Amino acid sequence: MAISSALGGGTSGGFAHEFSRAIAARGVTLVWLSQKLKDHGNPVSVAALSYWKNGRRVPEGAQSLAAVEDLEQLLQLERDTLSQWLHRSRRVGAIGQPRLPIGRPEWAASIDELVAALECGPSGRIRERAAHLTADVGRNGNVTRVTTRALVQSVFGTVTSFAVANIRDDVMSVLPVPIARGGGSIPRTFLHPSRRLFGFAFEFEEPLAPGETMAIEYALDFPPGYPASRYVGHATRRQQRDCVVWVRFAPDAIPDWIEEVEIADEVENVISRFMKGTSIHADRSPLAPGLLGLQWGYADR
Repeated sequence: MAISSALGGGTSGGFAHEFSRAIAARGVTLVWLSQKLKDHGNPVSVAALSYWKNGRRVPEGAQSLAAVEDLEQLLQLERDTLSQWLHRSRRVGAIGQPRLPIGRPEWAASIDELVAALECGPSGRIRERAAHLTADVGRNGNVTRVTTRALVQSVFGTVTSFAVANIRDDVMSVLPVPIARGGGSIPRTFLHPSRRLFGFAFEFEEPLAPGETMAIEYALDFPPGYPASRYVGHATRRQQRDCVVWVRFAPDAIPDWIEEVEIADEVENVISRFMKGTSIHADRSPLAPGLLGLQWGYADR
C-alpha cells in the first residue's frame, strides 16, 4: 500500500479527524475495516489504517485512494467526506490480485487465452472504476444492443488497451458486433474455439500512465441469428465504485417476470423485481468483485 508523509495545508489533520470521528460513530475496529477492504480487493493493513487515523501518514496513490472511497462506504459517509482532504496522486501503490468474477473457475484459462490473443497485456494492469450498462430489448424480448460507458484506470505501467469478454453457456452461431463509440477504437476481436467466448480489444486514444483514468464508451450489437438472450450483466475482477445495469424494453415486450442476479464470493443471490414502466435498473455502490445483472421472461416459468 502506498502511503506518504503528511501533506501540507492541514490535509493530514483534516483527514485524520474525519476518519477517527467516523470510526467512533460507526463503532467498528481497524481490524474489521482491514478485513472488509481486503475482501473488496483494496487491501490495507491495520498498521496503515492506524497511521491514517492518528495523522502520522495519509493515503496516497491510486490504490490507496480507491481504499478511501471504500472506507466512505463502509463507514456510511457521504461521498468525498474523506477523499476531499487528500491531494490526488498518479502514484499507484500495491493492489490486490484480480479475481475471477463469475464463480466459474473453468473459464479462467479461456479468459486468460482471450486476453493474450487480443494482445492487451496482463489483465491486472487495468481496472474499471465505474461502469454503466444500457441494454435495449426488442419486440421479441431479446437483447438487441448493450452499450457500456466506463471509467478505466491504469494501476501498473503504461496501458494502451484492455480486453472485453462476452460469455455464453450456449454456442454462438452468429457473433455480436462490437462498436467503439468514444475514447478509442476496436482493432482486434477473438472467438474461442468453443464459440462460447467472444471478446475484443478496446484500444485507447491515448496511452494511460499509472494512475491515469479515461472515460470510454463501446457497444455490442446482437444481429438476427444470435442466440436469444434475455439476460444482461456486468462482471468485474476488482471492486468498482459504481455499477449500473439499465434495461429498456420495447413497449410491447414488457416481461411477465424479472429478476436481479448478483454473484459475490462465488455465491449467487437472485431476487424478484417489479417494473413500473418500460425500463428497470440494478445498481451497486460499490460492486465487489463479482457480477450484477438482470434476467427476465414471459408467461409462467
